[in-house]
Formats: sequence, structure tokens, C-alpha cells
Amino acid sequence: MKSIKWIIVLLSTSLMLLSLPSYSNNQLNIAAAATAVKVVDVNNADAKTIAAQLKGVGLKKAQAIVDYRDTHGPFKTLDDLLKVKGIGVSTLAKNKDKISL
Repeated sequence: MKSIKWIIVLLSTSLMLLSLPSYSNNQLNIAAAATAVKVVDVNNADAKTIAAQLKGVGLKKAQAIVDYRDTHGPFKTLDDLLKVKGIGVSTLAKNKDKISL
């Protein structure tokens, strides 16, 4: 009798596992890429790239970042971006995880 119970448990467990959705590696990679944060190097990127990657930064602000960098040299800290006209604390806070130096 115990054998029959074990067989029933094993069969029902197998059926439950088979009913779970399966994901191919490609589907998992697509999902991971969709949630990945794209980082932009503000010391090397052009204005178009900066504008495309950062929230609240359009082409005009992105060009201001590039112009400031060209005039004053590379940014050493994230807070240096606050010296750029149009980049405030809020904009920097929204994008801090997307900026590399």
C-alpha cells in the first residue's frame, strides 16, 4: 500500500513540474537585457549618447555636459556634473546609477 502512495506522489509531482512554464536561455537573456541598466561614460560619450541614456537630459543639456567637459576637463566625481548649467540635484539623483566617469 505504501508503494502505491509513493507512486501516486511521484506521478503527481512529475505532472506539476511538467506543467510549469519553461524558458529558453534566449528568453532569459532578453528579459535580463530589458532590465539591465545602461551606463553612460560622461567623460567620453557624445551628446547624442548622453541624451539617449539619461532621464530628463535632452540634447541641449547633454551638449552642455560635453561643452563643460571640453572646457574644464573630465569629471572627477558625480557632483561635478552639478556645475553644468541645467543639471540639478534631481536630474543627478535620477541618473546616478546610469553614469560612469
